[in-house]
Amino acid sequence: MDHLRVEQRGSLRVVHFVVEYGSCNWVKLKETEEFLLRLAEEVTPPCLLLDFTNTDYFGSEFISVLLRCYKRINQRQGRFSLCGAQSDLLQELETTRLNELW
Repeated sequence: MDHLRVEQRGSLRVVHFVVEYGSCNWVKLKETEEFLLRLAEEVTPPCLLLDFTNTDYFGSEFISVLLRCYKRINQRQGRFSLCGAQSDLLQELETTRLNELW
């Protein structure tokens, strides 16, 4: 996928996002959802870091994708984290109190 870059750092799988997920098209959102949920089930050990350094915004649909991904990793007693959230993105996470979860 041209809007994601994945790398392995030791036991941690890092997914770098290079687009915004609020106004992106539905097809790209569904592709990303399927990819992240599959990765959450398959990555061993279950340690996943999502890097939003290049993303300023994501919409409510994408927040639900993040929640489902978190639940799958959590069911496997893994670790799910976000990093690189810019000010607007961080404010969205704080408003929804998801910054306390991740």
